[in-house]
Amino acid sequence: MATRLQARVTTGLGKAKSNVGTSAASVAAALGLAEVYPGTLNLALGQPFEVPVDAHPVVLPSLGARHQPFYFYPAELAGKAVWVTRSLSQIEVADDLLEIVADCSLRAALNLQDGDEVVLTLRTAP
Repeated sequence: MATRLQARVTTGLGKAKSNVGTSAASVAAALGLAEVYPGTLNLALGQPFEVPVDAHPVVLPSLGARHQPFYFYPAELAGKAVWVTRSLSQIEVADDLLEIVADCSLRAALNLQDGDEVVLTLRTAP
């Protein structure tokens, strides 16, 4: 089963680059990736993000300088396996903003620019 979300590419606060970059090895290991791109793709939804009841996140106890758990939800964006998390900065972020973690720059790989509309598919239990 899957949950499809319509979203718009947007500019983030720029905080994830350092958080993901300093924790890249542990994030990659937890998510089963060879490597993690040191940054995220920011997506704005038209409504607050609600975690599907049947979602199964990978939980990291802390990330970078933030000593709080981070939840990563498996998803797909334009045929690429990605991971969805709420803001890695956790500061001044609306409930409708998601950050997408991947093994590459999604903006470059998918030729995305601010304002582009995308469909994000959250993988959930069968």
